[in-house]
Amino acid sequence: MSSNFRTTFSIPTFQHKISYQNKILSVGSCFSEHISQKLAEHKFDIITNPFGITYNPLSIKLSLEKILDNLRYKEESLFFHNELWNSFDHHSDFSNASKTEALQAINEKIEACNKQLLNAHTIIITLGTAYYYQLKETGKPVNNCHKLPEKAFEHLLFSSAEIVEQYCELIENIRSVNKEANFILTVSPVRHRNLSAEKNTLSKAHLITACHELCANFAGVFYFPSYELMIDDLRDYRFYKADMIHPNETAIEYIFEKFVAAAIDKSCLGVMEKIQQLKNNLAHKPRNEKSVEHQQFLKEQLQLIKNISAENSTLNFEAEKLKIETALQLF
Repeated sequence: MSSNFRTTFSIPTFQHKISYQNKILSVGSCFSEHISQKLAEHKFDIITNPFGITYNPLSIKLSLEKILDNLRYKEESLFFHNELWNSFDHHSDFSNASKTEALQAINEKIEACNKQLLNAHTIIITLGTAYYYQLKETGKPVNNCHKLPEKAFEHLLFSSAEIVEQYCELIENIRSVNKEANFILTVSPVRHRNLSAEKNTLSKAHLITACHELCANFAGVFYFPSYELMIDDLRDYRFYKADMIHPNETAIEYIFEKFVAAAIDKSCLGVMEKIQQLKNNLAHKPRNEKSVEHQQFLKEQLQLIKNISAENSTLNFEAEKLKIETALQLF
């Protein structure tokens, strides 16, 4: 009997790896935010989900085109519901009781992301579901229904052929202004609660098929198997949160380690380890914050930041330094 109780598999490394000198834009489902947060914690230059969490490929594609065009939203772009001004293109994170503030947040994010997209070395796209909602009144796809009645929308399935067609156009449009742009496509392992098991499998199959066809069609377009790592390698409920749907921190950390091995340049690994050490140290809760020993510990963290910065002066540790210096001033 075999003693191997896991189905592991190798992941090819990407040709164009990410370094600290590169800009990254990440868009897609909530799983994209987990990977992006890990990259941000390790001080990579990354902007995540400028329209908020977005699950379906059509809304992701349309949001990237709006960023590419540096589109400005106007008052008529918003609608009032549940005492908030909302945008069908945006997650509820952008909803606001003030129309002016909602528009300002939306447009400022687009402007910042336009600069990031035009200079991005890598664009990470995490697809969540091939199903999308379309507003019956206008026939336009929506990113978020904002709790409007279900009867106001049609629930449609994007075929793999339609995804490929739309994303061929997207990749060509982005590369017309950013010839160096690379793309990492991945499919979220999270099952959508509102779909049956059969429909969820169909949805993921459409996404995976489209991703592989796009990789075959374009150089510099890579597939990272987030879905497969969770479903095949980590095939056990101990790697899920209590809802039995979302990956837990152990799973996310494991998948991130695989991502680093495939996508991050080796020159970054030493700095990443030191940043992780700093993060762990700062998370430590002392028994006595006023002790001489703890003060010395804090000074050592400032020295660690200085050492890391000596290796890469572009990294920003202002938040960490402020936290440490504020703690030292209390003594």
